[in-house]
Amino acid sequence: MRNVTNDEYMQLYQEYLRINDIYLTSPNLFSTPPCKMTKEMIDVDFHETKFVMKKPVYANFSEKMEAYAKAKKELLSDYLLEKNKFVHGDHQNRTNIQDLTKKITQVNHDMQLLEQAVKSERNAIDKEINLLSNKVTKNDFESENQFGNISTTNDDILKKTKIRDYLVAKEESKVKNDADKNEKGRLEHFKMIVTDYTISSPQTSTKATTNTTPNPTSTVDAQKTKLKTKLKSKLVKKSDGSKQTKTKTDTEVKKEIKESVKKMVFKTLEECNSTKHSKPYYMSKAKLYELIEKDPELKKKVGKMYKKMTRNELCDNLLS
Repeated sequence: MRNVTNDEYMQLYQEYLRINDIYLTSPNLFSTPPCKMTKEMIDVDFHETKFVMKKPVYANFSEKMEAYAKAKKELLSDYLLEKNKFVHGDHQNRTNIQDLTKKITQVNHDMQLLEQAVKSERNAIDKEINLLSNKVTKNDFESENQFGNISTTNDDILKKTKIRDYLVAKEESKVKNDADKNEKGRLEHFKMIVTDYTISSPQTSTKATTNTTPNPTSTVDAQKTKLKTKLKSKLVKKSDGSKQTKTKTDTEVKKEIKESVKKMVFKTLEECNSTKHSKPYYMSKAKLYELIEKDPELKKKVGKMYKKMTRNELCDNLLS
């Protein structure tokens, strides 16, 4: 078993939830459950996705500090009693005083470690808050620069284009900033009320690179590369002297790639519109956005305002 980061833990936990959802939706398809979760462990065995994960263990800061304070108070009371005995001539209790001193020192040390642990938890939250603040600041700065570039453009047609692009980018930036500000507010509130700290970090049996379900977008990219190589091979004259395949233009090749890629992702419009996470062809809107951003042709096809479309509208545009 090895320790995992919070990001990796969440990735594995989300994978467990996805597989468990498939099982709960269609239990009759399984002879045995593909995953199980106990108080301490998560065990997944589903096709290529296999891992055992030990969940993190938490404790309550306030309750633990109260217990330490109570123990320290009792130890100090015993220490003062033994000290008074020693002052009044009972020198046989020197060992008791030394033992009590060590115990009090240990309690103080444990209390300091506990305070550092909670401070570490809050520092981690602060780090996330700062990252969100930097993202908002960066978006605002880029928006201001884009606006400034408009005033330096003399060409009226180009200026109109820049104004249009600026308004679209500003609207997209506003949506992102609002989401980041909401998350920042949630984290700031959570930081104020956080009372738990980690006793034991999550651990997993998997190697550093986990064998989880492939990212739909990366799968499409790999398939696109493979298909493009295959299509380009059609442009090469056959070595056996047989009739040469008709040369295709770049536009025709791109069109074939486009149609084939769309078929690899969704077979029908219904599959594209589906919001059922358990389905193998399901793709979140975020992944659809990534696919569109990586492909200028698709981005041109759906238009600049595609992020404002409903899922149905987006699918209609993609598969039309």
